[in-house]
Amino acid sequence: MRQFVSFFRNYNSVNSGLFCCVKSHLSKVQGINSRYIANAMDNPPQQHFDPVAHGLDPTFRLTHCGFESKRNSPSLNQTDLRIGIGMDSCVLPIQGGKLLLVQTTDFFYPLIDDPYAMGKIACANTLSDLYAMGVIDCDNMLMLLSVSNKMSERERDVVIPLMMKGFNDCAQEAETQVEGGQSVLNPWITIGGVATAVCPPENIIMPYNLCPGDVLVLTKPLGTQLMVNVKNWLDLEHSKFNNIRHVISEETVQKVHDYSVKSMMRLNRTAAKLMHKYHARGATDITGFGIVGHANNLAKIQKKQVTIVIDKLPFLYRMLEVAKIAGWQRLLNGLSPETSGKASLGGLLIAMDPDEAVEFCNEIERTEHHPAWIVGHVEKGENVARLSENCALFEDSTVTVRTRKVMTNRLLCRKQMIVDVIHPNKDGVSKATLCEMLAKSYKTTPDVVFCFGFRTCYGGGRSSGFALIYDALDYAKKFEPKHRLVRKGLLTRERTGRKQRKERKNRMKKLEYNITD
Repeated sequence: MRQFVSFFRNYNSVNSGLFCCVKSHLSKVQGINSRYIANAMDNPPQQHFDPVAHGLDPTFRLTHCGFESKRNSPSLNQTDLRIGIGMDSCVLPIQGGKLLLVQTTDFFYPLIDDPYAMGKIACANTLSDLYAMGVIDCDNMLMLLSVSNKMSERERDVVIPLMMKGFNDCAQEAETQVEGGQSVLNPWITIGGVATAVCPPENIIMPYNLCPGDVLVLTKPLGTQLMVNVKNWLDLEHSKFNNIRHVISEETVQKVHDYSVKSMMRLNRTAAKLMHKYHARGATDITGFGIVGHANNLAKIQKKQVTIVIDKLPFLYRMLEVAKIAGWQRLLNGLSPETSGKASLGGLLIAMDPDEAVEFCNEIERTEHHPAWIVGHVEKGENVARLSENCALFEDSTVTVRTRKVMTNRLLCRKQMIVDVIHPNKDGVSKATLCEMLAKSYKTTPDVVFCFGFRTCYGGGRSSGFALIYDALDYAKKFEPKHRLVRKGLLTRERTGRKQRKERKNRMKKLEYNITD
């Protein structure tokens, strides 16, 4: 028998927990214990969830408590993308149309085994539907939580508070709060919520104003679900990982998986803010139906007769090769393989003017230190979406280089600057590569570019250092220290005085030996 309990936020004391329960309800509830709530704020988040550290069985997997639907079901292989796809949020006029109520709800099964991160992903996924409508501020959130009756009391005591804390922390990051919610005892664990906002009409970007000539911007790479599956194959020592071991190492799996989890936890709020600044004409978030599925839904609600054409598909690092070997053709066709009853949080697919799109990508990269791509365009058509015949498939392995505090030193005939390098999927970037990228940006040759003093920031993914760009090679040879010129190959290494003395001493010993003989 299902037992329900409503949770409400405790405004009087933060230390009392994330939520407080109505006492009359708690006395009637069995199976969902109030100590979940009391422990919700006492469990610090961990970067990597270790069941043993929490007193659980080493084989415990949060994803095993979800529901696995069969991939071969006819309903999953259908090509009619209209089934199950609707508007991101409902928009209802209130107070005679002076204000609009924007509301959305979403929930899904565990995607990863870290409960805290799973809570943050669930909250970010719920808010993403508001951000797709250009709504920046959420006025209220509710949490929807289903606790699996297959979990032991100990597992519930550990997992549920961490999931609730992750959800609440993400809501605070979005500058909103969780006012209440509902939980249920269920065979499968699910987590989600309801997000509500009340705002004037000018604060909402309706998604049906696309025009021919617009371009489409994607703010996050594709392939998250495949990356999660690859991590599971590795952890469970599945035979499928042996088939892809030659294209992706265990170390790379861990790094890309961490990056994909951080990507799913990252809010689409910055993109929603920039949608207003750069006059976006419509958007949708990419989740369980893939980029083509959501683009097709976006095309069907347009006022004008248009077709959305996807020209590029950016994937997570190494996921393109893995998808080819593992046979994930749906991913290569722009259809996310979220057919296991799970959902992942992707980026926003935004339509805007071509010139505005370039500035949008540059600013979101400067702000979030993550790239965005122009992946398609809008043309006259029949309100459908399709892949371009020459659709380019590429991986998010590019390195982003940004310069700041650029100064021109006329006395030394050079530009000097601080360089920030963003490399989310790599340990670092060689100086030769940086010199080539800076030379391309400043329209010069790599031999007059000198990089030095680079340090990787804590946590990886970003490095900072210094760069000098000379007006000509002669000036570089004149003013640069000899050791940099030697490393650059512009100067031959000279023998030091100590080495010369040693060689002379050896010659003298050899001469004395010959004379003695």
